[in-house]
Formats: sequence, structure tokens, C-alpha cells
Amino acid sequence: MTTINLYQNEQSEQKSTSKGGLFFTLGIFICTLLVLVGLKIAVGVIQKQNETLKTQIDTEGKSLVGLSNIEQVADMQARLAQIKDNLQINNGQVSRVPMTQILGYVGDSIDSTGVFLTSYKYEEGNKISLSLNTSSFSDAAKQIFNFKNSKYFSDVSLDKITRGEKYITLDVSMSLKQ
Repeated sequence: MTTINLYQNEQSEQKSTSKGGLFFTLGIFICTLLVLVGLKIAVGVIQKQNETLKTQIDTEGKSLVGLSNIEQVADMQARLAQIKDNLQINNGQVSRVPMTQILGYVGDSIDSTGVFLTSYKYEEGNKISLSLNTSSFSDAAKQIFNFKNSKYFSDVSLDKITRGEKYITLDVSMSLKQ
């Protein structure tokens, strides 16, 4: 008869399994330490690069001190363009548009009981754009009526009306009568 030995040696399997787990854990620990050391070195290098870039930016910024002069030149160009817009050329002669006179016409036409001028723009071709604030819709209607019946303005149109919390805002465009 054949004999089968069913008895197994469990001690030898446990020793090999525990040794494999120990080596695996130590391997993961060593890899983690290597990654952390590598990150520490990389962060130090990146911080040094960041500091050198900051110093380069500071030196370049100091070389651009003349930027305020450039801003002044741009402001002067914008002012000159506005002045040129305020000039009229008739028969080769340059004459200045009398802004104070036009503002006087606007002032004469504004109903002073609750209408406030907030924006004024004069465009080529004697076009005037105004933005006005009023306290009520009836004041707004009176003001549009005043502009339409004015001897100074023509082609009066209400471009936009907006109701806010405190005021009603009117955007009006019109032409100066010649």
C-alpha cells in the first residue's frame, strides 16, 4: 500500500514569507527616502533659480525707470488729440470751437430744478452727447422738451434712459444749430 505523508512543514514557509515581507517593506521605505531626498534637492535648486529670477527682474525694473516719462508722453499725445478734435478747419483756416459758448448753451437749456450734467462730449460735425441725472421721469421729460425747443440745438434724441437707485440717467445726443 502506498503511504502518503500529509504532514507539511509549516515553519519553513512562515520564515520565507516573513523574510519576503521584510525585504519588500524595507525596499518601499528606501525608495520613499530616496524620493524625499530627491525632492529636497530639487526644491533647493528651484528656490535658487527663483531668487536669481527675482534679482534679474529687479535690475530690469530699475532700468525701466524712464517708464513714467513714456506715460507722460502718452498723456500728452492724448491731450493733443483732444485739442485737435476741438479745432475746426474752415476754408483752410483753423478756428477754435468755442467750448465755453457751447457749455453756456447747454447750461441755458438745462432745467435747474433737479437736472445734473454728468458727462459732456463734443464730436466733429457739431455733435454733442450728454449724460444727465434727474430725480424723476417728469424732470427727464421736461429736460428733453427744453432741448427740443432750444434755439441752440437740433436733432435732439434720447439715446438711453436708465433708472438707478437714486437717479434717472439720460443719455442725449443732439446737434448744434449753425
